[in-house]
Amino acid sequence: MLFALLAALAALVLVMFLTSLGLKVRKKLLTRTERGVVYGVADGRELLCDIHAPRFGNRKRPVLLWIHGGSWIEGSRANCSLDVMALYGWTVIAIDYRLVDSAPFPAQVEDCRTALRWIVDNADERGFDAGCIAVAGNSAGGHLASLLATSYRVQGIPIRCVAAFFTPFDLTNLVEPSAPEASDPRNPLVRLFDGPLSEKQAELRAASPIYVADSNAPPFLIYHGERDDLVPVSQAKRMHSKLRELSVESKLVLLADNGHGMYHLRHIGEIRKFLEQHCR
Repeated sequence: MLFALLAALAALVLVMFLTSLGLKVRKKLLTRTERGVVYGVADGRELLCDIHAPRFGNRKRPVLLWIHGGSWIEGSRANCSLDVMALYGWTVIAIDYRLVDSAPFPAQVEDCRTALRWIVDNADERGFDAGCIAVAGNSAGGHLASLLATSYRVQGIPIRCVAAFFTPFDLTNLVEPSAPEASDPRNPLVRLFDGPLSEKQAELRAASPIYVADSNAPPFLIYHGERDDLVPVSQAKRMHSKLRELSVESKLVLLADNGHGMYHLRHIGEIRKFLEQHCR
């Protein structure tokens, strides 16, 4: 009895000590990162991911697949806003995918599908819980995550939930088809779909989560800044309404003072609660 009491007290002291440390120190002590892991090959080049995981313990861990933003033209797996979830028992897999300079759509989401298959195929060896996978992403990454959970599902691999941050859910109204930028080769959407947007309306609609989501979609957590001047906040509101109409669980969090971006750690409690509600 005394031994159990002392052990519990020691554990409490350890938890209090670790909590008092800065986030960077805790991540260094309690998590590990394996960088540059090959998860597939496309167009003759290796597709890489970074794996952020708890340093201790050997039970199977729920997986958060992180997809970076960058307008489909830039960014990398190094831009992982939720690697901190490894502190809470998750394995976070942040992937690179082919950008538009390498290949037009749908190469980007096909790479995400490849990553999903790799997670399942390597679950036993690496300690992934293949039955407990969530996906998340910023901006263009949120768009790809949303497609991965809707029209680009991988048969037999359920996604438990999606966390989408300042995401373009409707590609058809980001740029007016008759506007000069709709045919400007510097425009990310023109590059993504390899042509003037006036000629790509069907493709844009088919690649818009708001039009392809159905009642089989998993729960969504949507964050968006009310001052976003890149992706209008109306996109988040409309996606939230569409999911509710489909009887799909959706939680919308509007950030009054934010533009296109957010400080994820400020909201990590709410994000963690959502992920663990659906993936534990």
